[in-house]
Amino acid sequence: MDTPINSISRQCEILIADDHPIFRMGIINWLNRIDGFHVCGEAESKSTVRQAIQELKPDLLLLDLRLGGEDGIELIKWLKNEFPSLLILVLSQCDEMIFGSRALRAGASGFIMKERSPKELMMAIRTVLHSKIYTSPALSEMLLKAMYQKTSIDDISGQLSDRELQVFELLGVGLGTRAIAERLRLGVKTVETHRENIKKKLGLKDSSSLMHAAINWIQKQTYSPLQTLV
Repeated sequence: MDTPINSISRQCEILIADDHPIFRMGIINWLNRIDGFHVCGEAESKSTVRQAIQELKPDLLLLDLRLGGEDGIELIKWLKNEFPSLLILVLSQCDEMIFGSRALRAGASGFIMKERSPKELMMAIRTVLHSKIYTSPALSEMLLKAMYQKTSIDDISGQLSDRELQVFELLGVGLGTRAIAERLRLGVKTVETHRENIKKKLGLKDSSSLMHAAINWIQKQTYSPLQTLV
C-alpha cells in the first residue's frame, strides 16, 4: 500500500489540467497559499498533460474531463497505465451522476464538481492524498444502490459503452460522422456502426431522433466552468 503523501515531510506537488486559463489561475493561486501544497505546473490539453507528468512527476493531478473537447476518461485510463502511482482527482463541470462512476472505473481516485466549495475541494484533495476514494454523498449513494440493486447509476450513459458515449456526445455538439471519425481517429464505417448501436440501445427509430436525443442530452450537461476559489 502506498504511503499517504501527507505523512511524508515534504510538500505535495500538484499538476492542474484544465482548458480554461482563468479557472487554472484561480486554482493555482488558491493552492499555492496553503501550507504543504505546491502547484508544479499546468496543462490545457491531453498532450500537454502527458508531457507535464513525464517532466514534472506530480503527486496529484487535478483533471477536468473536458480538455479542448477531448475525452478525459480515455486520458485517465492511459495515465494510470503509464503512471500507476499517480493520484488523479477529477474536478469537472460534468454531471457526477453520469461521469463519476466512469472516471472511477478508469482509475481516478475521486470526483468533485466545480460548483462545490473550496472547503469541499480541500477535503477531496486530502482524502485522495491519504490513498482513499473521494465522492460526494450523493454519488456514493448512487454507487451503493447500483451495486446492491444491480441497476445503472445513470440514464443514457449507463446504456452506452465509453466509445459510444463519446460518439453520442460529439453528435450532440453538432459534429457529423466524418468529423467524429477524424476527432476520434476512427474509420467512418466504425462511427456509423456506433451510431446504429446507440440507436438500438436507446430505442431511437432514425438518425433524426438520434441527433435530437444527443443535442438534448448535451444541453442538460452544460454548466458554466468559471468558479471563484479565491
